Amino acid sequence: MKILGAIFRILSRYGWSATLIVLGAFAVGFTWSSSDELYSNIRLFDKAAITISSDYVENLNDKELIKAGIDGMLAKLDPYSKFLADDDYLYLKQETEGEFEGIGVSLGFHHDTLTVESVMEGTPGYNRGIIAGDRIISIDGTTTTNLNIRQIKMILRGQRGSTVSLGIFRPDMGAFNLKIERAKVEIKAIPFYSMVKDNVGYIRLARFSSGSSSELHNAIRDLKRLGMTSLILDMRNNPGGLLLESVEMASMFLPEKAKIVETRGKNGMVGDTYFSSGKDDFQVGGVAVLVDSLTASAAEIVAGAIQDHDRGVIIGGSTFGKGLVQQVMQFTDETALKLTTAKYYLPSGRCLQKPDWSTFELVRGKVDEPTDSLYRTDSGRAVFGGGGIIPDIFVEDDASSDYIQSIKNQAKFFDFSLVYQK
Repeated sequence: MKILGAIFRILSRYGWSATLIVLGAFAVGFTWSSSDELYSNIRLFDKAAITISSDYVENLNDKELIKAGIDGMLAKLDPYSKFLADDDYLYLKQETEGEFEGIGVSLGFHHDTLTVESVMEGTPGYNRGIIAGDRIISIDGTTTTNLNIRQIKMILRGQRGSTVSLGIFRPDMGAFNLKIERAKVEIKAIPFYSMVKDNVGYIRLARFSSGSSSELHNAIRDLKRLGMTSLILDMRNNPGGLLLESVEMASMFLPEKAKIVETRGKNGMVGDTYFSSGKDDFQVGGVAVLVDSLTASAAEIVAGAIQDHDRGVIIGGSTFGKGLVQQVMQFTDETALKLTTAKYYLPSGRCLQKPDWSTFELVRGKVDEPTDSLYRTDSGRAVFGGGGIIPDIFVEDDASSDYIQSIKNQAKFFDFSLVYQK
């Protein structure tokens, strides 16, 4: 009854939305083993929130106050657990679904100016004549100087058929305005694939969004028709994405019932185990997988499963080591909690997560896998734990030198490409 009393006090003060959020957040921070302990902690938070709201010297936004409390708890856990509200939740759904409604341009800041880096063919931006190198000075009359890329993306995206007005500066034309009607834009998981030798195909896999496994299936089919018997799968700079897409892709290379990955939750309890469905895409033929320090999450699952089952050779640099599983728990239509609930383990038994506890302030009993821990592939080859994928063939990244990085930071490569394409 005490717990119900606390719930109804929060409900009467903030409504159902905030009540659900508070209860969901406290399920993260405190154990449910003792109802008295739980009630005591909720009552403490309840009293603090109501006192701050009623007695603070300035007027406060109650919704933002509760959100700040939730954010404070999550900040003590890990870098990937987050409370998502409004635009943040919408952005996550758009990025994982692989499509949105916008104008179809890739943007970045160069020389402190928002600049078009590329334009997707067939999109509204392409059809209205936007080109790489155009500088976006304003959007719907608002200057872009004080906005970050994420804010700009959300402004440019909107309902299909609506319009957005861009203030553009092009060096050979000067300043002009351009009104563009938004439409559905699909983000390609595979921006490029081609034959590079008589029997060697190349596929650039950039992300693991919804439908990306179908793109890979189609790319492999097309290249096999051109005579491909060996494949280079390029997953450098791939941040990962949807787990089920990675399982579908790994199944294209691995025999039926081969383990791909398993999840282990609190206290090492095994959660879900995923096996290959043995898709007949590329079960026979040489496979080389390119990886680097920015290959992460779902991309590491595919690379690790291929390595553990001796299906191909991994080439490049050690991968990122992002082996934490996030579950998105929807609270309302506009809010959700993205919470780390498990870790990924590869077929050999090694954990993908690199040991970095710098932000895990509330985690007790931290246990790291030794970096020299030894595991075996199907054929008995040694592979090492400690997080991430150590390649079979290590290739030093010349682009990581201080000189190259300095040139990148000054956007010299980008500036040269604009001149070269003319």
